[in-house]
This record gives sequence, C-alpha cells and structure tokens, in this order.
Amino acid sequence: MSNPIVTAPGVHITVEGLIALFYRKGFTGGDILACEMGAVRDAPGHVFSLRVRKNNVDVPIGAPPTELQLDVQNITQTGIRRRQMDAVIDRLRGSTPINKQSFKWVLDFEGNELYGQAIGANRAKLHPTLRIEHGELFAETLSQNHLVYRRLPTDPWTHIGIVATQVRAFIDLDQPTSEAVLKNGGVPVEATRTRRGEQLDIIMRMVHPDDEPLGIPHNQDANHYHLAIGQGLGPADIVTFDSTPVIPLPVPISPEASCLVGQMGTTEI
Repeated sequence: MSNPIVTAPGVHITVEGLIALFYRKGFTGGDILACEMGAVRDAPGHVFSLRVRKNNVDVPIGAPPTELQLDVQNITQTGIRRRQMDAVIDRLRGSTPINKQSFKWVLDFEGNELYGQAIGANRAKLHPTLRIEHGELFAETLSQNHLVYRRLPTDPWTHIGIVATQVRAFIDLDQPTSEAVLKNGGVPVEATRTRRGEQLDIIMRMVHPDDEPLGIPHNQDANHYHLAIGQGLGPADIVTFDSTPVIPLPVPISPEASCLVGQMGTTEI
C-alpha cells in the first residue's frame, strides 16, 4: 500500500459522463441548499465506477454504492456555490482562461438553451446517487466538439456547442474541528472520515469502459439521458442529440460532447 500523502487538503468530488445534477433550492450562504448527482444507470455501453481515496490511498466502501451522502460538520461555508455564474461564455467559440471553470458550461436540460421548462425525472433510473450540502461546484473538463440537437429527422441541427464533460466540487475543511465522512445507504464509511489537513477524493464516472475497442462512435450518447429524465415530455417534444466531428479526428474523440454531465435546473428528485 502507498504511504498516505496529502497533496490538496479538503474534499474533492469529480463526476464524469452521464451523470445528472439536481438541486434543492434556497439560500444559506450558497446559492443552493443541496446537490444530488445521479448516474443514468441503464445507459447502454456505459459502466459506472466509484473510486474513493483518502490521503491518496484507495479506500474500500464495503457494500455496493446506493444512496451516497457526504456528511460535513463544522465548516465555515453553508450551502453550495456554483462558480462564476455571472461569467459570459460562448459555447461556439470556446472557453477563455478567465471563464473555463464557470459552472455555466454545465448544460441545463431545463434551461433556455434546450427544453426551457421542467421535464421531470425518474429517480429509480438514477443510481447510485451522491448528495452534498456544502462546497463549490465548477466545470473541470470541456468537450472538444459541439453538442447539437433537433426534434424531427427533417429539422436542421441546432448547435448548443461546447459543454462540460467533467464537473468537480470542493469542500474546504477550514476549521480545527471540521470533519467529513462518506455515508453509503445512511451508514458512515469510517475509513473515509476526513479532518482538517487531510484529503478525501471521490470520483464517480458513468462512461464507456477504458478497454473499449477504438472506433466505436459515441456521438449520440446524450440520448441515453432520456432513459432517466424527460418523463414530463410528450413523444413529439423529445429532442435527438448528436455531436459534431473534430477535425483533425482524434481516435477516440475525448472529451466527447455527447458524454456530457447535465444539470436539471428545476426538477428535484
């Protein structure tokens, strides 16, 4: 086993791929009270993985993950902030050094860029989930290509553009008595108990397997989101997603716009 090493104190959460973010609204120092992250469990060709590391050493969580929650005590911040929500972004031109971590890169399925209304979700199709009630959310990795959509096969494609494919959250354990522990099904995983000056990393991925053969297209993966969201839409209202090629073409395209992390700005689960 590796020797414990703290390289970045605090709690770092990374989500990647087909994972939807839901919120409980309110103001308690942050702009939302809580965020729940759910993997689209039945997405074909995708594999869920969870990796937990304390002080850069892997930690087993015991039972298979179900409803995960990060329990945080005695820190200064309350609620959750979303980084640079006042930033100006251009999805067609791409990011700048100033706005590249803005949370606005995370596409809101219910926002004006897409459906523009609450579309509903099926919690049973989102598994496992991870709930946090503290910290700051921000975009970590942006797509190389553009996400596009249309409603009818005869419609022209509408360009959304560049989207976030990886999102991170950071929780600063900034007080002498600060503490965080990951719970699985309500049961604390004691090996994850983290105090000020220590480091906890939680990495959730819903992506194609790393050993997948090259050349398999992923450009329509975003359509799998409709397995878990959009229950409030009629069949004629559901869009079809695709993504643009990258020229010159890397094999495979990564990060792929159709493997985005999405958010639901209105619906709660």
